[in-house]
Amino acid sequence: MVSVNGGTPVMAIVEQLSLKECRLRAVSAFALGDTVAFEFTAYGVSKASVHGRISHRADNGARHIYTIAVDASDTRMLDQLAIAVDAARRHAAMKLGHEVPTDNGLTRAHVRVTASFDVSYRIGSTPSRAARATNISVGGMLMNCGDAIPIGATVELQFTLPGDSAPTSATARIVAHQDASPNYNCAFFGLPETAKVAIAHYVNASLGR
Repeated sequence: MVSVNGGTPVMAIVEQLSLKECRLRAVSAFALGDTVAFEFTAYGVSKASVHGRISHRADNGARHIYTIAVDASDTRMLDQLAIAVDAARRHAAMKLGHEVPTDNGLTRAHVRVTASFDVSYRIGSTPSRAARATNISVGGMLMNCGDAIPIGATVELQFTLPGDSAPTSATARIVAHQDASPNYNCAFFGLPETAKVAIAHYVNASLGR
């Protein structure tokens, strides 16, 4: 939730956050120069109150993407934000275990947990197709679909993790597929920090951590 010009908080999704700027999306229309304020919570640290002004707006159908220039004059806020952002990054980058053996004799760097949720995927400019995730980690997912996807293909994924209200977007590469199997091993790359945090939180919750 974000407050604009001191008004009643409205729903918005923070996609990226740094000490200089924030990118968020919302269905509400705000104007350039509007003041935006919200609280950011990271693992194990106090909330950071963030505020700044809208410096850029891009429209995507009914949704609006905003860039917020963080108020650089508020040093106390910047100190709190630095601690929170660092905690979020460390948590997202945290390896959830040592190298984990797999059935094919290889190892992977992140623990995967069993999952069952819908995924939409797209290759290049083709229309989105439906699939299902059967396991997931910070490093990738096992995707089940009835389509033929070549090894090495780059896929754009979108899914909503169980318990989350906001969708997660990720780019992945198909790294393995067995003949006559509907399962594709997808390795994430260039994963946004927000997606890393969301997936790590889901994996930890699934493991009871």
